[in-house]
Amino acid sequence: MHADLRCTFCGGDGHLAKDCKMAEHLRKLEHTKADSSNITSTAYHAGTSTLVVTFSSGKQYAYKGVTQEEMDALLEAPSIGAHFAAVIRSRHKGLPL
Repeated sequence: MHADLRCTFCGGDGHLAKDCKMAEHLRKLEHTKADSSNITSTAYHAGTSTLVVTFSSGKQYAYKGVTQEEMDALLEAPSIGAHFAAVIRSRHKGLPL
C-alpha cells in the first residue's frame, strides 16, 4: 500500500477504488432482478445507504446516500428505469464498481 493513494470510492488512504474492500463488498451483494430494459438488477446496503445498480451493459454503479424510502419507491415504480433516471440519478452521484 502507498500512503499517497486515496480511494475515490470510500475516500480512504492507501488504496485505489479498484482495490477498495467496501466496493468489493457491494459488488457481492445479493441482487434483485429488475424488470427494465436498461437496468438488470439492484441491491441495497442499508448500513451505508448505498444502492447498487447493474445495467444491461454489465457495468455496476453504487449510489451513496439513497434512503430506504427511495429504494422502496424505485422497486415499486411502474417503470424502474424512468424512476431511476428521474429520482436516483438526478440526486445521487454514481460511482463505478
